Amino acid sequence: PAVYHQDIREQLIKDAARLGRYRHHLARGKDKLDITAFHPAYAENGPERQHWPKILFQYAPTMSNFLHTKPPIWQLHDGRVVIDCNNDAMNDYPEIPVTLARNADSWLMLTCMRLNNHITIQDFRGRMPGDRKMSMADPLGRNRISMNMTRFRKFGCCLTWNSIRNVDTQREYLDKKLPRRCIRLNSTESFRKLFPWEVA
Repeated sequence: PAVYHQDIREQLIKDAARLGRYRHHLARGKDKLDITAFHPAYAENGPERQHWPKILFQYAPTMSNFLHTKPPIWQLHDGRVVIDCNNDAMNDYPEIPVTLARNADSWLMLTCMRLNNHITIQDFRGRMPGDRKMSMADPLGRNRISMNMTRFRKFGCCLTWNSIRNVDTQREYLDKKLPRRCIRLNSTESFRKLFPWEVA
């Protein structure tokens, strides 16, 4: 048996709320269910740089960042497989909150992807509000998420840890821009966000 994520969204949010609440504001939509469910791992984190998770300050990945495997099981709810709007079974990634707002914070999604490099944009999209009639192909939704995350990474001096075009150019620029101390310690925490005119 299977159940649509959208059909249990309210229950997932209520169950997560019993565990606590975020200290800082997270993005949310106008609908009461268009929110990111509470996740204890990010309780003290937020959109301001001083509240980012430590992993966002790590400049370059190390081997330990790529030792994850895909989850061996699908996400389950009361013994039923949870499926997204495209009728695909959803992977059980403990790094991702059980629901995400449609305009979910880029810092949070990038954190999840750095914690487990198997996580994809589709894993985020499946946890966002949607209509069961709407295909998960949804290029506009996926492109919006991707563009927002790219913008966040550029201003936050966060290299992509995936092999994509222009990654060498981005790293070459930041290698010159960052203080030598940041490169040596493999951490940008002592630096700052880039200004608009500095973004490569």
